[in-house]
Amino acid sequence: MLERESTYGIRVAVERDVESIAGLFRQAYPRTRGGPIHECEDPEFVRESMNRPDLWLVATVESRVVGCIAAVWHGWNRVYETCWGATDLAHRVRNIATDLRAACMKLLYARRDCELVMGYIRHTFLPIFENTNRGATVIGGHDGGMHVNNGSREAIFAGFTLNPEHTPRRIAPAETLPWAAFVKDEILKPLSLETITGAYPNTPIVGPPGTDYATDGNWRIDYRLAAEGESLHIVHILGSEERAKATDEGLAALLSVAPQKEHVFAYVLADKVALVRAMRKLGFQITAYLPAWHYTEHGRCDCLQVVRCTSPKTPTAPGLEQEVERFTRELNRGL
Repeated sequence: MLERESTYGIRVAVERDVESIAGLFRQAYPRTRGGPIHECEDPEFVRESMNRPDLWLVATVESRVVGCIAAVWHGWNRVYETCWGATDLAHRVRNIATDLRAACMKLLYARRDCELVMGYIRHTFLPIFENTNRGATVIGGHDGGMHVNNGSREAIFAGFTLNPEHTPRRIAPAETLPWAAFVKDEILKPLSLETITGAYPNTPIVGPPGTDYATDGNWRIDYRLAAEGESLHIVHILGSEERAKATDEGLAALLSVAPQKEHVFAYVLADKVALVRAMRKLGFQITAYLPAWHYTEHGRCDCLQVVRCTSPKTPTAPGLEQEVERFTRELNRGL
């Protein structure tokens, strides 16, 4: 058992913890609308996650589970994401969440398949997160308001941490990009990635396997519904031509027949500037730069998180609105 202090312990979760973990999420996400709000409220979902390469830790007080955290393995790009966590309301003053994450990162670093750890961090935790990680985590932008919380969309920040034991090789985009100076100073320099030259894949949009698709003529997009169905994630686009203008036309047609969501996003390879410019005309904007995000056998390619949010309310990030605006402004400069 990994111990912080005698009052509570931290250990790897096991089968008997499933119901307790689901209960923590039900407590953390009270029902302001019908049905489950968080997928981890379902014990079966948690159990299935434990049966995958995902890592779950729990904090216990006198054998009772009072906190948890999960690091989920994304096989499509070989990245761990620290994305789920909850703490019993009566124990939040004990810094359990901070200690759970520290223990989680220590165990991830010991895994041979772990090169990069990312996490979407809510604005309420960002100042604490940055202080407790002492610069180890670099913020690459935000998600453009993917999640709905109490009826409003919130902008959640994207953070990256390198495994000091297994640093990934990053393939730099071949051409100088409009946002190059900002990305170099704010994101790449603090990460100290090993950078090499190499070709990017021709596929412009990358992502996990799709769960559904939409077609229009010769065009097709594969997509997934994300954030409990509140967002549409475009994971792949196929068409008869690869030209940016044709992709623009195809994507516009496909979005009209796909499920209509206020928040639509995609991961676009960072060298596909012409496509990003075309998507800008459709109302998309870059909200995050994701270094070494797409895995290839030769190295990792950078991606852009490109978002179209048509919500009548601007995504919120109380106290950090200027940071949201700064990333959006700088990443879209020159487009």
